[in-house]
Amino acid sequence: GGLYWFFVLRAPVPEVVEESPIPTPTATPSPDLSSVLAGLESQTFCTASGCTAADFNSNISNGTITGGQLKKIYLSENDTSGNIAEVLDLLGVAYPAQLKGSLGSDSSVLMYGQTEAFDSKGFIVTSAPVEKRLIFISEIKDASLANQEVAGWELTMATNLQELFDLVSNKPSDQDFLDTNYSGTAIRYKNFPWPDKSIDYSMVSAVNGKSYLVITNSRESMYSALDKLKGL
Repeated sequence: GGLYWFFVLRAPVPEVVEESPIPTPTATPSPDLSSVLAGLESQTFCTASGCTAADFNSNISNGTITGGQLKKIYLSENDTSGNIAEVLDLLGVAYPAQLKGSLGSDSSVLMYGQTEAFDSKGFIVTSAPVEKRLIFISEIKDASLANQEVAGWELTMATNLQELFDLVSNKPSDQDFLDTNYSGTAIRYKNFPWPDKSIDYSMVSAVNGKSYLVITNSRESMYSALDKLKGL
């Protein structure tokens, strides 16, 4: 009877299966703009309160920079100016009302050492002195809204940015903004009257995985900004 129970009736001992815990994935935040622009020198302008676009442009003209160089620039020692729209607010420059809501806080303002220059007939000037150009970069939160707002802004952008970008309003080379492409990135531009003084803007996918709106006042400064953002 004992043998019959042992070999026939006794139930097998159940196997205990130990389950390994499934790790919960955590999102890795994308590096911000400061990591992309790491190593750039910086300068501070408009330390006085109530700095206007004319004041800012005048201070920029007195800055120091070499040809092809990019520099971070700040409006104060403790600059918390934020995105393009917030900087324009501080400088009293008009822009589309909803643009601010489409942009993030991951932003920067740069100065560029412009070397490309044209004479009155559109010929390249060799050995031209280095001039300063501005570059505004802001993270895009809502690409559809940002694109819509900036496209609509083209109607008044030249008037709004004339003082800040030191543009000659009666000398645009074309009535409307035109399209071009640089290293696979679309650019909209309007020259005053040549590419060394312009309004260029683009929406670019940067090397850190984020998208940024870039607005500059020359072709050369736009190309330099795109190269930097794309890690080229």
